[in-house]
Amino acid sequence: MGRPTFFRQRILTQASSLESKGLLNYLISEIKARREVSLEEAVLIARDVQHYLKTEHLTRGTGQLVFPGIEGRDNYQKRSR
Repeated sequence: MGRPTFFRQRILTQASSLESKGLLNYLISEIKARREVSLEEAVLIARDVQHYLKTEHLTRGTGQLVFPGIEGRDNYQKRSR
């Protein structure tokens, strides 16, 4: 036996897990831990930081990966001195 489950419980659990691992919640927890401010102030600061990061520094969308490529095709050719 176990505890009773309900319809789509796993989906709701996974959604709340992803929400708790988001950037905003990470910023709130870090600000609260480092600056010892209240939850309301930490939320306001984290929203400002998130807005700044989105407008200024985050150029990739969610789920995008960047792999730096090797420049040029002549990297493995013999070079004259």
